[in-house]
Amino acid sequence: TLAQPARDVLAFARGAPAWFRKMDRNNDGDISPAEWLGTEEDFKRLDLDGDGLVSVAEALKAPDPTKK
Repeated sequence: TLAQPARDVLAFARGAPAWFRKMDRNNDGDISPAEWLGTEEDFKRLDLDGDGLVSVAEALKAPDPTKK
C-alpha cells in the first residue's frame, strides 16, 4: 500500500476540485462530516457509497456544492 503522503499527492494530482481541497483540512483525500462545511443533507447527497466520507471520486461526480 502507499504511504499516506504519497496517497495525498495522488488524490490531488487526479484533479480534486478546489472546494474539496479546501474542506479536506487533514489532506487525507476524504472529507469527513467534521470537515464538511455544508448541510448534512448535502453531505449525504455527495457521499454516494454511504461510507460516511466524501472521496475525491465522489467529489468529481458532484456539482460544486459552494455554488447554489
